[in-house]
Amino acid sequence: MFVKRLIHKAKAIPEVLIPQGTLSKEEINPRLTLHHGLPETASILAFHPVQRLLAVASLNGQIKVLGAPGVEALFLSPTRAPCKFLQFTSEGRQLVHITAQNEIEMWDLGNQEKICTLKWESDITSFTVIEDTQLMYIGDDNGTVSVVQFDEKQAQLTRLPYCIPAHVTLGGIVKAGSITAPSVVGVLPQPNAVYSRVVIAYQNGLIILWGLHETQVLAVRGGTKRQRDTLAEYAASLHESSSFTEKLAEAQASSLSEQLHFPPPKSPMTTTTTWPEIEDDEKKICSVCWACGNIFVAGYVDGDIQFWSFPNENKIQGQQQPESPHPSSASGVVVPLRKIDLAPGKTARMPVMVLRWWDSAKSSGKHGGGQLYVYGGGEVGAPEVLRVLSLEADVSNNSKLQSFDLLLHGPFADMALVPSAGGGAAPMSAAVLLVLSSPGLLHLYDEAGIASCFSASSAGSHPCLQPVAWQQPITEATISKLILLAKDSVMATGLFQLNVNHSVMPPPLSSGTKWPITGGHPASITIMLSSSPPKQTQAKGCVLITGQRNGDVRFWDASSPTLDHICTVTNESKMEDAPTTALDFCVDLGYLAVGNKQGEVRVYRFQAEPSEVNCHVISSLDNLKGTAQFQCVVALGVHRSSIQCVAIASSFQLSAAGDANGLISVLDLSTRSLLFLGDAFESKKPVTISSLAFAPSACLCNDGTTTPPVLSPPVSPFGNKKQQQCSPAAASCLSPVIYAVNKEAAIVVIDGSTGHSALGPGPSNRKHPSTAVSMYLLDASGAPFNLPSNKELKEHNGSYPFPSESSTNAEAQFLLLCCEESLHLFSTSAVIQGLDKALRKVELQKPCVSAFPFQDPHTHASGLLVLFRSGQFELRSLPNLDTLLLETTLSKAVNWQMEPNLSSLKTFTCASNGRIALIDGDRVVVQISLLAKENDMRLPESRPQLLNKNLATAQETAMTAPPCTPKKKLQMHGLIEGVIREIKNIREQPAAAANTMHSSIELPKLFSSRPFTTVSAHHAVRLDEPDPCSGLDIDDLDIDDLDESLPTPEVLSKKDKLVRKIKRSFKGKEKSSEAESRSDLFEGSADNNNTTPHVRSADMIKAAYGHQAGDASIAAGLARDKLIERQEKLEAINQQTQEMQVGAENFASIAAELAKKIETRKWYEF
Repeated sequence: MFVKRLIHKAKAIPEVLIPQGTLSKEEINPRLTLHHGLPETASILAFHPVQRLLAVASLNGQIKVLGAPGVEALFLSPTRAPCKFLQFTSEGRQLVHITAQNEIEMWDLGNQEKICTLKWESDITSFTVIEDTQLMYIGDDNGTVSVVQFDEKQAQLTRLPYCIPAHVTLGGIVKAGSITAPSVVGVLPQPNAVYSRVVIAYQNGLIILWGLHETQVLAVRGGTKRQRDTLAEYAASLHESSSFTEKLAEAQASSLSEQLHFPPPKSPMTTTTTWPEIEDDEKKICSVCWACGNIFVAGYVDGDIQFWSFPNENKIQGQQQPESPHPSSASGVVVPLRKIDLAPGKTARMPVMVLRWWDSAKSSGKHGGGQLYVYGGGEVGAPEVLRVLSLEADVSNNSKLQSFDLLLHGPFADMALVPSAGGGAAPMSAAVLLVLSSPGLLHLYDEAGIASCFSASSAGSHPCLQPVAWQQPITEATISKLILLAKDSVMATGLFQLNVNHSVMPPPLSSGTKWPITGGHPASITIMLSSSPPKQTQAKGCVLITGQRNGDVRFWDASSPTLDHICTVTNESKMEDAPTTALDFCVDLGYLAVGNKQGEVRVYRFQAEPSEVNCHVISSLDNLKGTAQFQCVVALGVHRSSIQCVAIASSFQLSAAGDANGLISVLDLSTRSLLFLGDAFESKKPVTISSLAFAPSACLCNDGTTTPPVLSPPVSPFGNKKQQQCSPAAASCLSPVIYAVNKEAAIVVIDGSTGHSALGPGPSNRKHPSTAVSMYLLDASGAPFNLPSNKELKEHNGSYPFPSESSTNAEAQFLLLCCEESLHLFSTSAVIQGLDKALRKVELQKPCVSAFPFQDPHTHASGLLVLFRSGQFELRSLPNLDTLLLETTLSKAVNWQMEPNLSSLKTFTCASNGRIALIDGDRVVVQISLLAKENDMRLPESRPQLLNKNLATAQETAMTAPPCTPKKKLQMHGLIEGVIREIKNIREQPAAAANTMHSSIELPKLFSSRPFTTVSAHHAVRLDEPDPCSGLDIDDLDIDDLDESLPTPEVLSKKDKLVRKIKRSFKGKEKSSEAESRSDLFEGSADNNNTTPHVRSADMIKAAYGHQAGDASIAAGLARDKLIERQEKLEAINQQTQEMQVGAENFASIAAELAKKIETRKWYEF
């Protein structure tokens, strides 16, 4: 009877016209809207202890900032270059990101945007933010340490004039402008003198303590015997070549000699101090950190770890004698406090790449022992481990050393020590170790748990500490579906209410430590629900449903940028290896159909309030209860192969499932019974069912004319198998049909009430068989066809089709078949008649893995997304398929390199409004909006707030607060200041600053001037000052070894005047004062105040210059002395020329040596 009706109807169907698609290119704009999880190429960690935020940078320009659960943001660097350094500013308002292209980027956490960029001309090798300031140290491959300041008001990064070049700190080893200067490995302010001392570690093994206010080297550590000898000779040469401008060079030489414990020798080529014969080979530094308060730890390329001590600020300023060597030094030379070899006896060792220190006790201001976390230093080829060394406060060789290895869960990337929650600056007794490994894995170790492992290992056991893995948003997903819900619907209210009541705070760690990363504020779901939608559109909530590998189904709130977990439908069956393979969700009635690999089909129904629901079990399945929100109503176990697709029809209360053997089953959800199970294609061999779709079919009267059907929404039109005979009342009702397609692209139309096929297989005998991917029904406008909901049926009293003004069209007009090689558009009437002629056919250039139709909710224009195996996708207009709107890739849409595998592409899904969701390898969930006007999440207003402004303001106030001065000192401040000023004017030699403590307020003024930029190895000359030698000839040069016996006192006084003039020229004072000029002009006058010119005779002029009138012998002697003096000057110039020639030869040999070293460099040294 049903077949006759369809045949009679098909004869009367006129020719179908395909309307032109109205979707334009201007309406298309694929872009990333949301990102959840850690980047796959994550490489660097940074943590802010006050804001409690964690930043993770990657190798492709991604920067992920994480806070409390639900608080995360993604920044994309414009260059997409790998990250070299990542650090928060002191108050936590900005994040500094330095790329491999040496661009310093400043990101604002409040507005979540990049505010400025500074391009560095050289290769940045080290970076440090100065505590409680907006200043930063930058070390480069030229050995120079520079200072950069961030101006928050002007949103600008500025390079300050202050710099520390290598030819100043390493004088004698490095010359000005040398291309062989060692790079700066680390720049670390001294912990007890952050604003006055900084330690600079160079790659060649030398470690320098630099005084910011003294602008000189205060201590030297490390290096080889040859390097130390060179520094000593340079210091001695500076000591002997004393300058006549306030002995500046002598002061520098004396300071450097004292710190090296090498007194200036009488001859620069001879020494009296013997260096200890320790490790003459150069040891290259690759990692540094502070330990035990004032102990400097250096990790070397050869796998060694050395501990160095530095004097504190008070000791340097108060000492009168050179710094005393360490007690362990036998010859007066500072040696390392301790040396640690992590692989004793092994010749091939890994470099010590990362060092981190954590104090075990921070109480009463005293630094105790702690743990040193080391990556590297082990034997080459051994399994990668993270070694923890427990050290006492005394790190000497006699102190006890314990070690413990933490196994890594992937290739090591970085680690960070996070103080426990409870305050940024307050003393903390525990910490959490974060270990980042590839690909994008983050594990947390409790410091208390590590301490317990040390106790257990000392007792003889071998404990294994298990970390807590960072909870990724979605893991082990096998399939996903993105659906839209009207925010005012009962279903949306019920689901989102579960999200509000759901606790998302992670539990404490194993030892009871609270979860450490708690910064920011998540977006409120109430704001999302109350957001007013644009005009002429209905507010839609988005829900992401994922099927898990263990058979569970999880619901996620995709309406907010946080991707909150709503609930989990647990699989209570005892089947093993039963991952979810198919799912469908009915928004109207709340039915959830789930199929798994073992052929089981479960149907759940959402209940707003927990209640007891009886589950109807069909076949041999156990009784299933479901969860509190989703109750299992039907469990079907009649299939014997994997379920490939499921579909639910709310209007008919039917559910259909297709398996890999070609069987199709239909369940009546109203009576919870099985209507039929069979092979609708009647093929000789099993063929997998690819897709199923429900559609209504209009009924026919006895005379062949069609009449509008009448539906009864609350009651199913079908009974059980005993009631398959249709009554006259049922004959006039709307009949359901099921469109099914198998892997061979054969289509069949099935009577949804009986299971009989309408006309056997449809267009299955193809000339060129294809592999079907998916199948969709479209209405007359080309939009995805949707069955009428119960609400719509009630509003129209059950009559169907609805009036023309209704948004839902009457019938499915077109059938879209997507195959791997082509797209086909059929008329549903042609499919019913078994015709093989397609209305449209489009050949694809690449294999297709999935396709999804969508519709613009604003213009009602429709389009088709076609995804290819290579990660590319294209957008076409519907229903004509001829217009190719856009062809792009997922990488271009998200703005980073993205290469999803086939398993990730299986989780690719698209909602009806053009929003895409993709789960990439259990690590990242990305959402992409295809339509330019789509913004259902109300971005950026609904983004989580990263910055806690109250904490940032409090931190900034503490930074800018002036240092507290005791009251007694304030009372004598004026008197002491005057006395000190007078003492400074009287003293002839330079001295250390009177204040023992410096504050951060002094640094901007200090760094605003250039202390020196030495262009010569023997003179400290400012570039911004005039050349002191300009205007002088050979007769004006002052030779140090001039004969001290001069002819007359007048000649000596004239020499003093000449020296005074040269001194003024070195100080940049080209013009003398008015009083001195008047004195020189009217010299010889009885009264210098008399400005009247007078005539001077030749004898008077000669007498003024030391010549006595009439004494020819004296004049001849003076002339002879002048000639001898000139000859000595010429010899001195000749000697300097020879020295320059020797220096040039030495430079050539060094260049040849450097070329050999570059040829033999290892991979980790570049």
